[in-house]
Amino acid sequence: MPFLPDLIRRAASPFLLAHGKRRWFLAFAAGAASVLALPPFNVLPALFVTLPALVWLIDGAAGVKDSVSPSKQIRAGFVIGWCFGFGYFLAGLWWIGSAFLVEAEQYAWMLPFAIAGLPAGLALFHAAAIALATRFWPEHAGRLLLLAGLLAISDWLRGHILTGFPWNSFGYSVSGSLALSQSASLIGIFGLSALVTACAAAPAALADAGRRNWLPLGLSLALLAGLWGWGTARLAKPVELTEPPINIRVIQPNIAQKEKWLPENKVSIFRSYLGLSKSAKIDNSTDTTPKVFVWPESAFPFLLTSSPEALSEIDSLLEPNQTLVTGAIRSERGPDGIKYYNSIYVIGDRSEILEAYDKVRLVPFGEYLPCPDFSSGWASGSW
Repeated sequence: MPFLPDLIRRAASPFLLAHGKRRWFLAFAAGAASVLALPPFNVLPALFVTLPALVWLIDGAAGVKDSVSPSKQIRAGFVIGWCFGFGYFLAGLWWIGSAFLVEAEQYAWMLPFAIAGLPAGLALFHAAAIALATRFWPEHAGRLLLLAGLLAISDWLRGHILTGFPWNSFGYSVSGSLALSQSASLIGIFGLSALVTACAAAPAALADAGRRNWLPLGLSLALLAGLWGWGTARLAKPVELTEPPINIRVIQPNIAQKEKWLPENKVSIFRSYLGLSKSAKIDNSTDTTPKVFVWPESAFPFLLTSSPEALSEIDSLLEPNQTLVTGAIRSERGPDGIKYYNSIYVIGDRSEILEAYDKVRLVPFGEYLPCPDFSSGWASGSW
């Protein structure tokens, strides 16, 4: 198909020649469209369009090495990366704002900070990675590996700095395929992010000069096909159990976020968990097979350990050899007052709490407020 490289070059031209606000808009649009590869859409081919567009935008910024200073080149890459990241996180995380409408009279003022401020901050990681890539941008296909590696490193940093926020890494784009997802067992989510980025950016090389410009895309497709085949074989392989089997039932009522935390709903919400758990039938099991019910994070709007009635009903639910694993809010009184924790309880059949674990890496704005002194001052109008 000799026409394909010419077609790709024509498609690349608007990105290579873009400047100023047009370049910023194209980077933002490419980032926003990249979200189509993530759940619930799972359109992985979208990245094979948006990431080549990002490569061509960087090509345009890095291709003027002889006419601009390195600092200007880095700034151009930084802006491209920030616009791409802002579009990506804005389109992928806008729904976080709904949490601030649960008690709108108290928290609605924070809505724009969550919807726009959080993506703006997260975009700095992509901006730094692409600024560095632009500074050392080669003119051959190796630039695809450079971009993939630096974006994966930025994802790793994003997953660890300030308790970490590793949501929407590019590696999650293969979650729609169980076979491709098996690769995470070999290289982890950040390695998978690097692999996906390198493979999806490969079509950009088709716009390069030379007879072998198809080689990166060919190798990428072959690699993905090989990983898919390996994952399929891994899923088909029988699992050898080293422990006795356990029957697990996951309970998830459909409760609107705005209804969940209303005090008047606590009894009905708790009863819905009990009712669904009682109706969950356990087939092909014996009385000696351990059974585990799993309720979600922050399952009910009250302190479980302060409600003997709730513990009594859980005791009535659980039969011998059955266990409940549930998320719950835990409180602890200390010298500075009462502190609350997002926890997991493991409860035995005698309503005994066997284990408890407090979540350590909290979600900013959702579970803790960054810079609380500044935020409280802004809310009270004292700033």
